Amino acid sequence: MNNFIKTLTFCSLFIISLLLKKSPAIAFSLTLESQINNDYSYTIDLDADDALDLGDRLILTNLSGVTAASANSPYTIDSSDFDLTSANFAVDTAISGTNTLTGVISLTSADALDGLEYQAFYSDNGTPRVASGNIVAVPFNVSPNLGILILLSGFGCHRLKRKLISKLNKDLP
Repeated sequence: MNNFIKTLTFCSLFIISLLLKKSPAIAFSLTLESQINNDYSYTIDLDADDALDLGDRLILTNLSGVTAASANSPYTIDSSDFDLTSANFAVDTAISGTNTLTGVISLTSADALDGLEYQAFYSDNGTPRVASGNIVAVPFNVSPNLGILILLSGFGCHRLKRKLISKLNKDLP
């Protein structure tokens, strides 16, 4: 029985590790990296065939209460390029290839930025493309590793409880 449980646990961990393996980004994607109080930070993923060329744009709409916007390379933004409800970022440094641009843009808003919509202009193998989507803020972030740890802890506690009950039943007359 112990070998069965060990095998089952190993197989479960192997399957979970396969599911959590990070796959390459598909085309252009914009994701919420973090939210601390009223500050929102976003990450952009590009795949190997994608490029951001000078003049390409990232347009954010459906915002509310935006009081500040900032960008890191390759994007830039001027104070005239955003208002309470939208922001318009421009590429000022061309890049290409697989890239994860962590914290590349940031917004400060007194309101929750739930339902942000974006439109991104980029190149795919030299062909101009437009990506669009929306981002829904999550109430809290839980890393996949923490989720697995919680699940395995629950499984371990349940198993320990069964062992203790079994031992107590043996010790009772």
